[in-house]
Amino acid sequence: MLYKMIVWKKYFYFVIVSLLIASVSCEKKESLYDIQRDLLRNKNRAPRHFVAAAHRTYASRVVPDFIHQKIDSMVQEDLSRYASDSLSTWKDWRQKTNDCIDFEFSHLVDHLCAAKIRADSSAFIHYKELSQRLSRALSFESGNTFWSQWLPTVFQFSASEALTYLKAQRADRCCRSLYEGMNTIEEAELYTSAALFYAEKIDVPRLKLDISQRITVYLHRKYGLYDLAIHIAEVEAPQAEKLHYAVRLVGLRYNAGMAMYKSGHNEEAYREFSGIMEIIERHAHIPEIAGYKISVILHGLIAVHFQNGDYAAACRLCDMLEAGDLSLATQIELTLYRGLVAAELGDFDNAESYYQFAFSQARELDKKEHLVTTLINLGDLKYNLAEPDMALALYDSAKQIVEKYAAFNNRQQINILSNMVEVYSALGNQTECQRNLAALEEITRKMENPRLRGINLFNLGSLYIKTDEIAQAEKVYRQALDLFQHQGLKRQYLETAIEWMKCLLILQDYEQAAAALAIIKEQSFAGNDALGIIEYYGLAAELSFARGEIKKAIEFSEALWHMVTDLRGDIYSITNLTLFNQRVYHYLKNAVLYEIERFDNEAAFLKLENAKAWALKKMHNSGELHDSDGQMKSTIREIRRWLPEDGILVNYCVSAHTLYAFCLLKNDLHLVKMAITSDELEEICSSFTTAIRQSGAILAKNDSLSSAANYEQIWRKAHETSAKLLTPDFRAHVHSKKNIYLVPDEILWNLPFCCLLVKDQNRTAFWVEESSITYLPSASFIIEYGASTTSETDLNQKTIVYSVDDRFPESADICRYIAGKCPHAEKLSVHCSPFHKDSVLVNLGKEKDVVIFFGHCQSNNLRPDLSFITTTVFNRADSSWHTIQLTLRDLKNVNWRDTGMIILMGCGTARGKLYKGSGLAGLQNGFLTLGVSQVLATLWEIDSYNAARQFETILEAMAQGKSLECALQESQVVLMHTLIKTIHYPHPFIWASYRVARTKLL
Repeated sequence: MLYKMIVWKKYFYFVIVSLLIASVSCEKKESLYDIQRDLLRNKNRAPRHFVAAAHRTYASRVVPDFIHQKIDSMVQEDLSRYASDSLSTWKDWRQKTNDCIDFEFSHLVDHLCAAKIRADSSAFIHYKELSQRLSRALSFESGNTFWSQWLPTVFQFSASEALTYLKAQRADRCCRSLYEGMNTIEEAELYTSAALFYAEKIDVPRLKLDISQRITVYLHRKYGLYDLAIHIAEVEAPQAEKLHYAVRLVGLRYNAGMAMYKSGHNEEAYREFSGIMEIIERHAHIPEIAGYKISVILHGLIAVHFQNGDYAAACRLCDMLEAGDLSLATQIELTLYRGLVAAELGDFDNAESYYQFAFSQARELDKKEHLVTTLINLGDLKYNLAEPDMALALYDSAKQIVEKYAAFNNRQQINILSNMVEVYSALGNQTECQRNLAALEEITRKMENPRLRGINLFNLGSLYIKTDEIAQAEKVYRQALDLFQHQGLKRQYLETAIEWMKCLLILQDYEQAAAALAIIKEQSFAGNDALGIIEYYGLAAELSFARGEIKKAIEFSEALWHMVTDLRGDIYSITNLTLFNQRVYHYLKNAVLYEIERFDNEAAFLKLENAKAWALKKMHNSGELHDSDGQMKSTIREIRRWLPEDGILVNYCVSAHTLYAFCLLKNDLHLVKMAITSDELEEICSSFTTAIRQSGAILAKNDSLSSAANYEQIWRKAHETSAKLLTPDFRAHVHSKKNIYLVPDEILWNLPFCCLLVKDQNRTAFWVEESSITYLPSASFIIEYGASTTSETDLNQKTIVYSVDDRFPESADICRYIAGKCPHAEKLSVHCSPFHKDSVLVNLGKEKDVVIFFGHCQSNNLRPDLSFITTTVFNRADSSWHTIQLTLRDLKNVNWRDTGMIILMGCGTARGKLYKGSGLAGLQNGFLTLGVSQVLATLWEIDSYNAARQFETILEAMAQGKSLECALQESQVVLMHTLIKTIHYPHPFIWASYRVARTKLL
């Protein structure tokens, strides 16, 4: 069941899906792996060579006598039943076989063979004539001409050949009934070997195709030999098509699609499943083919849509399946998928309801495997909701079921134990971490499947990294490396060598690290693996730097820069670019540290700037992406050109042991070093921000004592954070600067800098009382956009579109205020019948200066593209109002380059998923990368009353000609002074949520 793959944690890296496969023994341990290794190394061999090799492997296995005895017994029972069968007429046969089902026709051939074995010439002639008439009808009705082509061969069977055929057929049917269960898959393989043993004695193409399909199941489901499974399916599928054996054509292609999906090739898998659906539609009248439809949709198309984040498409397919007649087991799987979709969309209440319903269904049907999966999903949900104790209880319940019934293979145990390690690690419970890691090691040690053992060792290494056991991680990575090398799994071998070297660098074992680097170099360049080559240059630079060879480190990092620059030019998707940045950002920042080490601060600043500038790709009207600063052409002189006299640009660089702040002024550049580790920085920033966000529940009580105590707590945390970040050296450069432009790094993107405290001779104040604070994704934005040539805030001349959710009590006041201050403002409207979201997107794409959204918003930190804005739209066609959700994915289809400003008066619109090198992927930064010049958004949830009052103050200041950040600063100070007179004090929760991010300076 493929949905289980989705819930596993991120440490399952490049082979996350492989743990679905059973870790059970195989008598011929090396043969199948040798065949795949040979396939990967010798792809120019004749295609059928590898199919024949796989067949030989199974045919050569020793099949226990009891299997042959069981087959003999079943065949004898069949012969006795056939002898007493009263079938005698065409009419009776058609009625019994439900209009000539191909599957049932094979039983008629069995009768034919039985008559040959009994030497019953009368029955043989009868069945021969019947089969000839029926094969013609079958060919006419279904287009399946296979039987008419093959019948002459059956007619020529000797009694011995007929008996052999029946044994092969019975063995294949037994294996088909067994391989669906992971606990009986080994027995199924024995029957496949027996079927091949018999099939080799007779020329039955249909039977050979049946057996090939069974083998592809074992390869992708049990062994994880995806390349070999795909190859066999792709070689045999044309043969099935040539013979008009439609059922087998579908089955082979289905297994190929599953192998593609499990190996992470989602696009190829989607094309394969879509092609299968076309075949199924053409042969929908054949029940056995129609039966594949549910599997293709559920385990294929829905799984791919889910993995790609296309939840709407996944839900539509779920709806389509539910409209039909489904088994209870399939209904459970659909319910689980809906729960997973709800969880990904942040609808946690519905997700839990789906899981609870699936649990009750599974318990009623006594489906142990579904019970375990549901408990794991519930545990994951609780962990993501910061309920670790409940998550552990659910994982433990799942673990008890697995241990009590011993009914599952190791994938369930591995999943549960790995999740428990992650939770215990987050809780700091090293004892339980060690206990569960030891259990995982024991499972891994017993694995006889070398590929799976290597994969599990790799994942164990990731877990040991999480628990800071670097020496143990190095050990298991080394073991995995040996296994992958022996199996010829080049990609896994390279990835493991990379992780192994990272451990060796931490352990300062530079001699072994050099050996690992040699492997990485050989594998990367031999395979022309671009990402591997980048890893090589980055790690080579780190090793040189660790050895004190600064010049060599810089040479390697320069080679890395050129490689990254070339690669990024070929990436035309913002999503893919973000993932690419995430992978290379660490190495790019290391290059900054190398320049700092040799005291070249200007070169260090430029490299840091360009490392962050990789995210700067804009959407053109044509939909194509354009590099904003392609060849590192930005210079300090160009950036200074746009800085105001009273402004300073602060570009942060977070490293393992030091926080660097490059302070760029109109005529100077200073580097400030702050002694704080990245872990300490994350802890202090997260603690401060979380404390502010959680204050809302306390302030809502309107209790003066609670509010006072909470304000004191926030004030203390602000002091602690400011002492670390606003050091005297740093303050010396930013003091008295009216405009602060911040380019944050990593965790600093989540920090509300306006809440930090500054001191002068007379008092301590919040930083925003001294300066306006603006966030920039990168200084390269300044070079692209420069300064505005016209007033940004002359609202009398601006075309403004606004949407205000009328469910908010303040909605009417907000609409009146906008209309009063902005004479050219219009409510968001469309003219279409029927109403459709696309018409709204078209309208938003028309030229306008300012767009205001006042309504409920939600930031999705797991799937940023699913962050949404609740939008109210008036349809002029029928004078109706509509409230819809516009996701970031929807908004990416709009041309925003002519929009100067967006104001998001919803909750948490500045939040998002933090990506190294790209900042927060969410609504605010999303609009900036799409071409909007400046965006006002919020870091946490605020009540609509204070949001409305603050918005009015901002609009009033802008109407007076002030910039957006200055208007925000004024509104925050005004609200602060107002709050002093209340029980809430000037609490940052109320006034500090908003922040401005921009790409163009005044």
